[in-house]
Amino acid sequence: MATGDPEICPKCQAVFNSLSKLEEIKQIDGSTKQIWKCEFCCTDVEVCLDEEEIPKEGSLNYLVEAAAQVQDKKMGGQDISVIYCMDISGSMCVSEPVKGKHAIKGDRIKAN
Repeated sequence: MATGDPEICPKCQAVFNSLSKLEEIKQIDGSTKQIWKCEFCCTDVEVCLDEEEIPKEGSLNYLVEAAAQVQDKKMGGQDISVIYCMDISGSMCVSEPVKGKHAIKGDRIKAN
């Protein structure tokens, strides 16, 4: 889990990550300003990150909303659920027809 909120590019919505580069620019008053040049849209984004907030690993989890806030959110009076399924079995690449007559449930063509 990461501390703080993720730094998000205002133009393309990319998130500051372990591959992002920070540039520190000295101000006239002696203070420094951190600039992140977004690697996707090249926008200069001013950020304020402590050393422990800078991502060090390729994968990073942010707790953006507390569980109670997520539970309270509804869309059109219904709970929001997203299910993502990916078929990696290879069955979709079969290109040879199956020989013979087969009755498949839901098939509208009658087998003779």
